Amino acid sequence: WLHKATFFVCCCIITTQYLFFTMPLAYLANELLHVREIGSAITGSIFGAFSVSLAVAAIFSRKISEYMTPFFLIVLSVIILTASTPFITLNWGSAQFAVAIVLSRIVQGFVVGISEPQIMSIMTSLYPDKLGMVTAGFELAASISSTIGPFFGGFFYQNFGFVIVTYIPAVLNLVVSTIGLVLLWITLRQQETAQSDSDSDDDLVKLSSRRLFSSLFILPVIILGMVTETLVSMVVNTVESFYPNFGLTYFGLRESFTGGILAVAGIAYSLGTIAGGYFGDKGYRRLYMIIIFLTVTATSCMLLSCPVPANLWCWSALCICLMSVGSGVTQISILPCLITQYQSYTGVNREVSSCQMSGLFRAAYFSGAFGGPILGGLILQVLTYKMSYIVLGSILSVNVMLLVSITIYNSSLLENRFSRCGSYQNLEYRSSK
Repeated sequence: WLHKATFFVCCCIITTQYLFFTMPLAYLANELLHVREIGSAITGSIFGAFSVSLAVAAIFSRKISEYMTPFFLIVLSVIILTASTPFITLNWGSAQFAVAIVLSRIVQGFVVGISEPQIMSIMTSLYPDKLGMVTAGFELAASISSTIGPFFGGFFYQNFGFVIVTYIPAVLNLVVSTIGLVLLWITLRQQETAQSDSDSDDDLVKLSSRRLFSSLFILPVIILGMVTETLVSMVVNTVESFYPNFGLTYFGLRESFTGGILAVAGIAYSLGTIAGGYFGDKGYRRLYMIIIFLTVTATSCMLLSCPVPANLWCWSALCICLMSVGSGVTQISILPCLITQYQSYTGVNREVSSCQMSGLFRAAYFSGAFGGPILGGLILQVLTYKMSYIVLGSILSVNVMLLVSITIYNSSLLENRFSRCGSYQNLEYRSSK
């Protein structure tokens, strides 16, 4: 029960940390543009500051963890996130407020980017043989924040004002993290007794993985996995950002109605992540799952461009939901692949691999989330909505072909290089042990 409780609270910590990013999405633009009368260019940079800072921090999270323990980094993140909140709510003028909120968003994004891979590493140490379940919980925690954050952010801002809604994520994060740190302390103390045995196992992993795998096999999978995550994030965030205007232009749908469609798509994404994690733990080949569901994502994106009558708005809703399911399964399958491949290449234990790859994974995601709408806006200046969807779907289709090519390449490489060692599944099993 202790492991389950700790795992659940770790997911809650991730959710509350992401509320610092998702809750302001509902009200920050109005506060900056209309209340504070700050320009749109500065407003856009304020929105992007959190994502860019998180992506940069996630890359260096593993290096920082060499000097600080995960427990200490989580404690530090709670202190900084809590302390940065009152700084925004002071009685600043418009110019000073813009500087204050940019600095706070950069600090908050950096802190979340540093602590999130550490939490992922702890979750992996609790269930090292269930990477699918771990990554599904990791992604669900973030997606829940994306679903509830804007809704409650808009509600509390409308009824209680800017100051109250700014303190809500800080208070929630403080309460949940305090409970989580107590459980983590107990759990980590119990794991210390088994650490000596695991160290000897790590040496065996390092020897076997160096002998069985080469950079020619593993590095292309890691690099292409990062590229795939960035492209999927870019395309999905672009489509969802411009879908309300697309629904209004082609189908006459109001923003509230398209918001409901996107909410259903969010549920579909969550179901996709659960299914991807479940079938991955059951032994299904994750690389094949990535290829199949990335194809679904690309196809459903291009099907949005089909010339359907204006009263068939349900067609676009179906395409959006299919794209969400496809991206959910794809993204939840990429991270376990990255972790196992990196572990095989470096020989480090699974917790270290999880910390390193989850940081790069989130950096890739937020790079796509930040650059996607910008790219989409540039494409829309030249093409129509429907042509833009064809272009975005074609980008993912090229990625599918690269994945198929590297699968064939790796199969031939394994057959030629490791023909005496049995099947690929046996190699993967033995290296993971």
